[in-house]
Amino acid sequence: MGYFLVYMLKSGFCLVLFYLFYRLFLWRDTYFRFNRIVLLSMTVAAFLLPFIPVSVEQPVFVQQQSADWEKWVLLASEKEGEDSSHFWYVFFFYLYGMGVAFLLFQIGRSMLKIRNVMKKARHLQIDRVSVWLLDQDCSPFSWMNHVFLSSKDWAENGEEILLHEKAHVEAGHAYDLIFMNICVLLQWFNPAAWLFRQDLQTLHEYQADEAVIQHGIDAKKYQLLLIKKTVGSQRFISVANSFNQSNLKLRIIMMLKSKSNPWGKLKLIGIFPLAAMAVVAFARPEVSHELETLSAVKFTEFLPDVTQPSEFFSSQAPDSLKVEGLKGKVFFVVDSKPISEDSLRLLDPQNIQSMDVLKNPSPEVLRKYGLKDSQGIVLVTTKRSDEFSKDLDEYQKDWKKRLNTPVIIVDGELYTEELSDIDPSTIQSISVYKDEGILDTFKEKYGVDVKNGVIEITLKK
Repeated sequence: MGYFLVYMLKSGFCLVLFYLFYRLFLWRDTYFRFNRIVLLSMTVAAFLLPFIPVSVEQPVFVQQQSADWEKWVLLASEKEGEDSSHFWYVFFFYLYGMGVAFLLFQIGRSMLKIRNVMKKARHLQIDRVSVWLLDQDCSPFSWMNHVFLSSKDWAENGEEILLHEKAHVEAGHAYDLIFMNICVLLQWFNPAAWLFRQDLQTLHEYQADEAVIQHGIDAKKYQLLLIKKTVGSQRFISVANSFNQSNLKLRIIMMLKSKSNPWGKLKLIGIFPLAAMAVVAFARPEVSHELETLSAVKFTEFLPDVTQPSEFFSSQAPDSLKVEGLKGKVFFVVDSKPISEDSLRLLDPQNIQSMDVLKNPSPEVLRKYGLKDSQGIVLVTTKRSDEFSKDLDEYQKDWKKRLNTPVIIVDGELYTEELSDIDPSTIQSISVYKDEGILDTFKEKYGVDVKNGVIEITLKK
């Protein structure tokens, strides 16, 4: 579900960008049919753009931040237990699900109300429109090819109201609302989704008002009717087009406003660079040129926890090695060579053959290993003593070298071999993470020191 959450956030970002563009450049224009198509197209585009794969070799700040939080969400979704990031992921996931469930309940309740209204209403069939007359007062509205109004409104203003609602039916506005309700259902946390639906409903009313005027109805008479019906009773705004829906002042202004210049439609061209910017913002950093530099470095000792090579070491000491039962100075001898605690960390637990602990060693033993004083000596014998008997200076140099290298992850697994062993032609993308927040998430998941960054490689399938 982590990928779904990332997708919802990306599409929500696109919705915000597109809505801002619409409000800045198009919403006051009078080409209502064109704007309706634009709004629907923008919504579709917002849900499709995140699927476009784009990669860059040198990510800018926005792209790096986008990649970092996307990876944080994906890593948090894979974790289990009491990890804080996983807790917040689960919290927001259930919160999102509760929002979706609540809106489904609201839509279902509105549909049930419409069904109950149809059971009580008197039915008339006019052309392809089903008209339902109610005994109680009700604000006129339409749904699909059904028009609902009170018997009183039918007797007093039936012609104007029916023309208005038939315009909704013939234009297929109900299908727009079904689509927008699905979008709001998925993006209920995003104000832009609700505003898109609201502005689309407003455009529906502009189109219906225009259709009424074009049929010869007196504009002033029709406007007075709108004012009269503004204070309506029951409405079904979430799923239907209501006669008194939307801002009345704007509707009257649009009826009186001169037609916008058709050349103004060219403003829509500006949406294309905006869409391109959104796609580029989601581009994944791909650092293929780093292969040549990093291939000379051997990543061999990224172990989940090399501070605990056996049961002799206490789990209470993450920063220093301790031997249970020993206090004071403790020295370590590997294959008859005294080594430092830092050098001991280099040993792979799987390469250790045996370990012996000498408590309070005798002076003879101390002299054997060149020691003056010690409360204990840990004797380590490796399975490949010849390999580990190399000069300690070279060993320490190799260790310092590795300390300055990033962690390599290939297809979700720690990579412990030569980077040059990977065939460049098999690499799909390489992402570099340096932000502390995302690095902490990597550290919690893989249990390795990531202070020098993480390089994540995805191979072609």
